[in-house]
Amino acid sequence: MIDIIFLIDFEPGHIYPTFKLADSLSEAGFKVCFAGPADGRKIVEKHGFDYHEVFKDLYPEGSSGDDMVNKHYTSLLSGSLDQLIEKLGPKLIMVSSYMHLESLILFYKYNVKLITYCPSFLEGVSEKDLTLDGILINNCLKIFFSLSGEQPQMLLKLVQEKNKSLKDLKDIFQPIEKIPKMVLCPKELRVNETSKSKKEIYLGPGIIENNPSEEVSFKEFLPENKQLIFVSMGSQIKKYPDRASQLFKMATSFMQLPHCNDFHMFLTVGGTGISNWNLGTVPENVSVFNWLPQKEVLKMASAAIIHGGLGTIKECIFFGVPMLIVPMGRDQMDNAERVSHHKLGVKVNLEETNVDQLSKAVHFLMVNSEVRTNVAEMRTVFTAKNDNAEGVHFIKEYISAS
Repeated sequence: MIDIIFLIDFEPGHIYPTFKLADSLSEAGFKVCFAGPADGRKIVEKHGFDYHEVFKDLYPEGSSGDDMVNKHYTSLLSGSLDQLIEKLGPKLIMVSSYMHLESLILFYKYNVKLITYCPSFLEGVSEKDLTLDGILINNCLKIFFSLSGEQPQMLLKLVQEKNKSLKDLKDIFQPIEKIPKMVLCPKELRVNETSKSKKEIYLGPGIIENNPSEEVSFKEFLPENKQLIFVSMGSQIKKYPDRASQLFKMATSFMQLPHCNDFHMFLTVGGTGISNWNLGTVPENVSVFNWLPQKEVLKMASAAIIHGGLGTIKECIFFGVPMLIVPMGRDQMDNAERVSHHKLGVKVNLEETNVDQLSKAVHFLMVNSEVRTNVAEMRTVFTAKNDNAEGVHFIKEYISAS
């Protein structure tokens, strides 16, 4: 039997932040496991937790869930998780905030307590009046209206079985307000002090400092007395190869300028294979890697050029590294705005910059005392909250409450 299941989505960047909380729960005596699509198995088991694949027929390893929405919800409503829930008998299921409608189905279908964990900020920086509850309800409504075939009726039938007093469509989604939300990032990184949802809690950044399994030889590539610039476009680089390639070429180009003689650059292509990228002329002061243990590199870095994924931003702050954010898509523009707002670095629009401007932005990060002071102050907040047991205490009380 298991106390807590983490039900995860496809994204590696959404999985890694859960491990710190999962470790703390295990140390507190809870039996913890993970469940999700096949692609999550290697990541989770590498960290030492048991993993249970779900939706095996829909999502074989290496697949994407984008074209499986209808079949996915039919499977869930038809009881694809029944056997797992019965076998493990969890007291609590931690559900990714990106599994919007899944949480609602689990609420109605199983008599198990739920917590929504948020691996990133759901609200955009311009959304000042929305609570997490409101955002999640809106997302559920959008998905509900996109359903086709028998699914809407299957969901309505399930809801009516549990709630005989159902009056209108909005009532279906109200349980979302009852489910606690845990944001896996300190609230100090927010831009707007928006209205808080009920049972909303912000945890530490979830950084695990030492991971022996990530050991790789790279330090000998950094010459003595050289400041290190780290360049990475994240784990989802395959989704924007043209833009990433453009940024890589600009980065290697500015490293050929005379004022970069005191710098050395580590550029990683995110495990996609160096030969797959046409990087042009790579100068001697640039080392290109297929993959690097990011946290170990950031401990040595003086600046980072990154895409703006929240996981990488949190690690840059945790290790005191000013950032140049070049957003590639998704929530990265909003994250870039957060970094800019708190003056932890600068943001650059790839379409509106050139090699010289990129070089000046990096130089600014290297010498600007205000940015480095702000990063140091935010780092103090992050390190203080990283080992905070607030999440464990909340979960203990939540599980034990009647």
